[in-house]
Amino acid sequence: MLDLKAIRHDASAVVAALAKRGVAFDLARFESLDARRKAADVRAQGLLAERKSASKKIGVLVAEGRSVEEAKSEVNEILSRLAEELASATLEADAAQADLDSVTAGNT
Repeated sequence: MLDLKAIRHDASAVVAALAKRGVAFDLARFESLDARRKAADVRAQGLLAERKSASKKIGVLVAEGRSVEEAKSEVNEILSRLAEELASATLEADAAQADLDSVTAGNT
């Protein structure tokens, strides 16, 4: 399996080294998959931050005059939506990583 860090650091050197050994490496596919994985990871991190701030929103809503039950209900709806989006982003990141692993495993 190829080293992902090495490819990210100096892709042209890795491609050239593989070419010397008669192995073709689809750099465009690798870069596309890596960008997809990174975007999904960034999205997941943003959702985690949003979830953390949503958890603190109950106090704000109560201070605005809502009942504790209303505030909890609203925040729970937000947290439920975020959980679904986070699961989706995590699945996307995992799928992209699996595809990356298959691309790099075939070139050892």
